[in-house]
Amino acid sequence: MFRMSCSLDSVARSITEGLLSSPGHGPSAVAVGVSDLEHDLVRSVRGHSRVLGLAEPAPLADEPVFDVGSVTKVVVTTGLVMMLVDRRALGLDDPVARWFPGLDERITVRDLLEHQAGLWEWWPIYVAGATTAAEAMAVIQELPLRYAPRSGRHYSDLGFMLLGEIVAAELGAGLDEVAAGELFGPLGLRSTCFRPVELSDRVVATSRGDWYEQRMVDTGSPYPVPVRSDAFAGWRTHPLVGEVNDGNCWHAFGGVSGHAGLFTTVPDLTRFGRAVLSSLRGRGPWSADVVAEFVRAGRNAGQGLGFRVSPAGTGWHPGFPGARFAVVPDRGLVVVLLTNRLHTTGEPRGIDPEWAQLIDAVEAG
Repeated sequence: MFRMSCSLDSVARSITEGLLSSPGHGPSAVAVGVSDLEHDLVRSVRGHSRVLGLAEPAPLADEPVFDVGSVTKVVVTTGLVMMLVDRRALGLDDPVARWFPGLDERITVRDLLEHQAGLWEWWPIYVAGATTAAEAMAVIQELPLRYAPRSGRHYSDLGFMLLGEIVAAELGAGLDEVAAGELFGPLGLRSTCFRPVELSDRVVATSRGDWYEQRMVDTGSPYPVPVRSDAFAGWRTHPLVGEVNDGNCWHAFGGVSGHAGLFTTVPDLTRFGRAVLSSLRGRGPWSADVVAEFVRAGRNAGQGLGFRVSPAGTGWHPGFPGARFAVVPDRGLVVVLLTNRLHTTGEPRGIDPEWAQLIDAVEAG
């Protein structure tokens, strides 16, 4: 274990230095963590919380809080679905039309979790005028399916928007409230929330407004949506600090959604990962058989229920602002890489090569 820790520490240091050496392309902050069920094996935090719009870079907190984008899908939405399935309050094969009558009756909760529902991958719901979760749900139900249900995996933000509202409805409160009461509090995630007002002094800045999504709308790339940016007057242009980067989450859902909106830290993601791994060993907050079903591949070799699944059996998920999270069941490890890669005036760089290097080192042992 000591030799592995030394090796991982070297990999983490190399990744951090490489990511921070791309001026003009981001990120300004990097945090890496690798932990087993009891101990931190690697912990590295470096950089600045903000550089855009400042004469001098802002310092980084010891435990910086990052916008983790779609990691919300596994920590919040999948975590709550696992809890409801464990309580037998929700069935994986329940039709989604039970909550949303405007949707195809063939679509199930399982289809949403496995991205097999046939929904659009992304759609600028706010351009259609949605400013509340209820209005967003109405827009989604009016959209025609892009694919036939169960015709293949098509990663969809819209599916997890629906799932977030389903778990909120089943638990009888807003998604942020049920997440705080059922997940964050019981698991000890003290620096995890939506809309991080109370953590503002530790929040890392993300993008310079909505420029990336505005470009997506105007170019129709990567999704050919039939709208243009001049149809929406609310585009943000200032550096985002504590405002979720995702446009649908911010403009249509007020910062709280099942697909994005979570702000968190390496230590808190580690605690969540340990809860998943402990459950697989029969001593965590969820039943072992339920968690095992979620973190193994389903109809697609790389996709479980909410979690993506690597060939080595690692359950993981990316987040667009520069976040990655994984649990490695066979090795009993949690792996986290958090950056603010969108905090740049240039084209944001990807972090997939660095994540692959870190995961390869962890899985190889």
